[in-house]
Amino acid sequence: MRSNSSSTLQDGRKANIDPCETELAVLISVIIPVRNEERTIGSCLEALALQDYSKKFFEVLVVDNGSTDRTLSTVLSYADHLRVKVIEKPLATISALRNEGSAAASGDLLAFLDADCIPPRTWLSTAAAIFEANPYQIIGADYLIPERSSLTARTWFGNSKLRAPKVVTWIPAGDLIVSKALFCSIGRFDESLETNEDCELCIRSKKRGFPVFAHPELAVVHMGTPQTLGDFFQKQKWHGRSVFKVFRRNFPSLQNLYPVGFAFYVLLSILGILVGIAKLLVSHDFVPLIFAGSALLLVCLLLAIPTAFRNHRLGTVLVLTLMMLVFGLARAASLLDPRTW
Repeated sequence: MRSNSSSTLQDGRKANIDPCETELAVLISVIIPVRNEERTIGSCLEALALQDYSKKFFEVLVVDNGSTDRTLSTVLSYADHLRVKVIEKPLATISALRNEGSAAASGDLLAFLDADCIPPRTWLSTAAAIFEANPYQIIGADYLIPERSSLTARTWFGNSKLRAPKVVTWIPAGDLIVSKALFCSIGRFDESLETNEDCELCIRSKKRGFPVFAHPELAVVHMGTPQTLGDFFQKQKWHGRSVFKVFRRNFPSLQNLYPVGFAFYVLLSILGILVGIAKLLVSHDFVPLIFAGSALLLVCLLLAIPTAFRNHRLGTVLVLTLMMLVFGLARAASLLDPRTW
């Protein structure tokens, strides 16, 4: 496969794309951002070494954000098994790491993979086949959870029920594949975003008329799936840092309305609970406290019920209600962080 400077979209319009690349040496460049990933990077690279795709046609670019553990020594130990290269970029956002890898990439396709993700054996060959049909799209899939995951992980994340390719709003950047030509054309990842950069990139792609597809065959196992409520809270708090920024920039489309709206609702509910506690202490009136607490729990329950129905797991409603509450508290905490704004 070789990238052309233009292509025809399904509606007949021409897509004029500057490939921003020279003659390509390999077909696919796998880009992995890392920072102290010694626990998982070996398994990730092992899965790449076992791909049913010729090693002559893909390279692995590991972009390091100042690791101090054995991450880089593990990466270099695969030099005899993979065409692997380490790129140093300390003190950078994950978007900047991915962009740095894309700038050094030799491939027609950019396959963004996280260090704690394990791709299936057919990951690269499937992606290559999909792009032969249409090089101007973004593809990937939601994450799969590891085997023997906890109740927390199974309840919130579960495993995708996707059975066929489907147009989606966005693809997680830990399993996102795009042609280098399209990636350059729509402007790469926004390095000002600490999180949610994948969603923002997909929004720009769709605005330009290039679709975003989830393919079940491309799903990777996310070893970093939170397994406890505490880890879930911390992960969601971190993920929420740039969600409000993306919402503000794309307000007409209401992208991220659900997480942002729920976070503000939780903040108001917490304020109501604090007022209720003050009322109880001053006048022994417990009604405002009960009302505010009940309003918060009721919304969590109302959000949990349809989710449980969609996943065919009605027995998880109570656990899911608790996780909705934790999710809301985490995203509300993100709104209190000045970096969110």
